[in-house]
Amino acid sequence: MKIIAALLLVSSFTGSQDQDRSGLSSSQVNAIVASFKNRKLSENDSIPNGFTRVAAVKADLNQDGIDDLALIIREKPSAQTNEGPDNEVLHQAVLLFLGNQAGTFSFWKIGPHHFVDSNPNFMEEGGVGTFAIKKGILQIQSSTIVSMGSWFAGGCTQKWRNEKSGLRLIGLTVAEIDRKCACGETRDMNYLTGDEVRTSDKDAHGEQTRKIRTTKARKSPRVILWEEFAYDTFCTL
Repeated sequence: MKIIAALLLVSSFTGSQDQDRSGLSSSQVNAIVASFKNRKLSENDSIPNGFTRVAAVKADLNQDGIDDLALIIREKPSAQTNEGPDNEVLHQAVLLFLGNQAGTFSFWKIGPHHFVDSNPNFMEEGGVGTFAIKKGILQIQSSTIVSMGSWFAGGCTQKWRNEKSGLRLIGLTVAEIDRKCACGETRDMNYLTGDEVRTSDKDAHGEQTRKIRTTKARKSPRVILWEEFAYDTFCTL
């Protein structure tokens, strides 16, 4: 509901979501992991070669009372691109580091397929919405609202919590809006309870309905760990 309302405010913009969201390659992941292995890192050391920092947040994520570090990083533009860096769609990824009492960080996890790729037409830098750690929960929100080229916009909000089984996805909200009708749909999933809530004000003919429809369902709780997540798979309606 809140996401639909927010998207309606910017529905006068057009944009394009047509982009490659495949994420980092296995060779990129291996190189990043190898560069951080067995190292104590300052915050400035946390950006791997060939990447830039898009967003960062520090707070306690593993519940040990010490601030940890979460980053969204982006590939640097290719020198060989024909379109130029201002028009190039670039892969983005999430990095997690654990803090220690000495004030340095150790590499913890990489999310090579955990965030939307950068589009130069995004209204938000890198498509980053809320990026925060609050009460031990990491919230990662993509905002694919764009300024030109398409009729569609949307967003995906992930909520992660560290548990004995690993870093677990506990909540997911996906939203899409059709600018032509200024209407759309959201899917809000609680993986702890299995509760799913869908809201929509778009009918089968692509027109806006007078009332927002809400559908609730109870599914089996699911345990989805960090290593299993892929943006393209989960962040769809």
